[in-house]
Amino acid sequence: MSVEMRCGDFYPTVGDEFVVNVLLHNPRGMPLDEFGLWVVYSPSILEVVDEQPEVEGVNILPARKVKGSVIHNAAYQELGQLLYRFRGDKSGPLHLSGSVGQITFRCLAPTTGFEAIRARFGDWGFWPNTYVIYKGRDNLSSETNHSDGVIFCTIQVRSPETM
Repeated sequence: MSVEMRCGDFYPTVGDEFVVNVLLHNPRGMPLDEFGLWVVYSPSILEVVDEQPEVEGVNILPARKVKGSVIHNAAYQELGQLLYRFRGDKSGPLHLSGSVGQITFRCLAPTTGFEAIRARFGDWGFWPNTYVIYKGRDNLSSETNHSDGVIFCTIQVRSPETM
């Protein structure tokens, strides 16, 4: 099982918006009780576009197939962090594979090289964190390497003058 942040455009220009699809690769259809994603990015280069203006705060777009409860969906622009978390409901665990969310970023400034949009990992059992849990066990990462099972996204934001 792995989580991938897939960029729609690796070379956007300042002022452009681009999409990062959050994909859960679950080829064996393993059940999950809860999904957590802690994304970090450079707030001087990127900002999250609010996909749900009718909801308080800056939110990403949850996937339609997420039948459980979204319990945290917020971008904190000043920190360059985004927290997204959902869990199954009383009917039982979720069986998901494919898109579980969509993040739209707006480019604010050019980069000098490649910039990573990456997941961050905390201490096991604490939020915020990046994980896929079933029956209290993280099925995303190994016990010795929390970043195991996560594919990051890198971009290079170009200046409009270089186009």
